[in-house]
Amino acid sequence: MIEKNGIQTSYSKSLNTREFHLFNGLNIYLIELPEVWDDLQISDAVNDYVVTKDRDYVFYQRRINTFFVRFKNLGGEFSLCGSGLLALASYLFSEKNFDEDYILFRTGLDRFIKAKLTNGIASLELKKSPVTLIDHNTWQSSSGVFIQKLTKPELSSLSLEQVKSLSKINNWQDSIGGYCGFCIENEKEIHLRYFSPWHGRNEDFATLSIFEHLSNLLGLGAYTVCQNRHKFNCTVSLESISLN
Repeated sequence: MIEKNGIQTSYSKSLNTREFHLFNGLNIYLIELPEVWDDLQISDAVNDYVVTKDRDYVFYQRRINTFFVRFKNLGGEFSLCGSGLLALASYLFSEKNFDEDYILFRTGLDRFIKAKLTNGIASLELKKSPVTLIDHNTWQSSSGVFIQKLTKPELSSLSLEQVKSLSKINNWQDSIGGYCGFCIENEKEIHLRYFSPWHGRNEDFATLSIFEHLSNLLGLGAYTVCQNRHKFNCTVSLESISLN
């Protein structure tokens, strides 16, 4: 808390929120934190910040050559937002005139993620994370996300109620971090839906971070990803994934 004239006011009240447009109609809110703030001040600001819209909010602070980031939505704070990081990288490169060709982000879990600028386009670099086969078309990530390969009609008709019922039938509810349904068309076009009602959002708008797990189920090369009305690009290599 900040004390001014004997009256305590929240750190969050001193922050400015910047709306950034990523993809088609996907808005991310970016909140810059003063460089002089310590970790306790940042925690106070993030905890106290009132989220008013069903969007992702990215709090960031520059620390010499690294940007420290935390994420929040209506469900509270969460560990990683791929679309939020890509929006922040695009904003820093295009509007803040960041003078390097890459940016290193550090999340609240002390995880480092790189973004780079190539031919004027920002991309996010994620490392592959292993998944475990549950049955012939279902896998589980180390973070408790369940990934299921479906047909396109099955994916199109998928509802929140079905996802909730599926998690109960399979006894997933105690450990589930999210549910991802996907299908592949024409070998290089991925259709994707992601649900996380257990963590504040029924269905996600664009889930870039799922590709650190989903990439294990894809061949090497470039893909176009379609999620809701949004499209983005994914390139899978031996150990990492590039998203833009």
